Amino acid sequence: MSGTSLDGLDMAYCTFEKESRWKFSIDACDTLSYPQKLRERLSEATDLNAEELLELDLELGDYWGKAVKSFISSHQLEPDFISSHGHTIFHQPEKGITMQIGSGQVLNSICGFPVINDFRSQDVKLGGEGAPLVPIGDKELFADYDVCINLGGIANLSYQEIDQRLAYDICACNMVLNFVSNKLGFDFDENGNMASTGTILPDLLDQLDSFRYYAKSPPKSLGFEDIEKHMLPLLGIAEPRNELRTLVEHIALQVSRSVGNIISNQTSSQARALVTGGGAFNTFLVGRISDLVGAELVIPDEKIITYKEALVFALLGVLKVRGEVNVLRTVTGASADSCSGTLIGSLSK
Repeated sequence: MSGTSLDGLDMAYCTFEKESRWKFSIDACDTLSYPQKLRERLSEATDLNAEELLELDLELGDYWGKAVKSFISSHQLEPDFISSHGHTIFHQPEKGITMQIGSGQVLNSICGFPVINDFRSQDVKLGGEGAPLVPIGDKELFADYDVCINLGGIANLSYQEIDQRLAYDICACNMVLNFVSNKLGFDFDENGNMASTGTILPDLLDQLDSFRYYAKSPPKSLGFEDIEKHMLPLLGIAEPRNELRTLVEHIALQVSRSVGNIISNQTSSQARALVTGGGAFNTFLVGRISDLVGAELVIPDEKIITYKEALVFALLGVLKVRGEVNVLRTVTGASADSCSGTLIGSLSK
């Protein structure tokens, strides 16, 4: 898994077993930070021409292939296949466009194992958003929670309503927090320490809250292009710590409003929300969400926080191999559920 926050490449070796419901374990895991040059190229990828983007696709596939091969060797693993989300460069489902790079062909040729990738494009062809895809994992692996919140580059959530899973992207999260942290010379704001020393900027908060995306009804999804166009121009102007504090308040407000709309229709006395993604380590952000939302926030162990998305894309690969639905139309707005993903190489029987 490689996310929009550019933290690096998450690798997780996962085992699945199905009885009455799916069980899983994360038996080995590691995150490989991107070299500065590659990170910069990924952050600027939307400005590349077609030839440059193809070169980056191959370069990333090569980097991942070597990383995965080393990971497998160092942990003495024997995976059935590699399930790769890819790194999203373009996501404009209203135009029928979604693009994740990190060549599966190159990844397959270097690591020597079958690869399943390209999980989003089929859903987009069916008229869906192509996102979010994690809710199938929330449904199958984390059904004990009323709401599953992911505080990644983009914050999103999923929940069960009667017999269907619903989900959507809430707002930008680590993507914008890291953008401002970089202005202070840091990759991210550890524990939200810098934000906690800042002051909320009311005008900026109003501008952030007025993003037209929030008025749309689900299913809906956000891409980097949306954030780049509508949010980044508002940042990098005021004192960074004040911007960080304002962003934390904005994210906490948007998350709490979304969760509040869900749990207001539930009869249980205390709703429980699972919180994962890199933002779960931001104690200041989680504290502000907890202050505002009417639910118990459950922070799982570090493996689940960090590798939940990698775990779920492993599950998507398993469901693909089994010929079962792994993308839900109730989440994406597509005309039908689908069994998505492209297999590169041959699976052993």
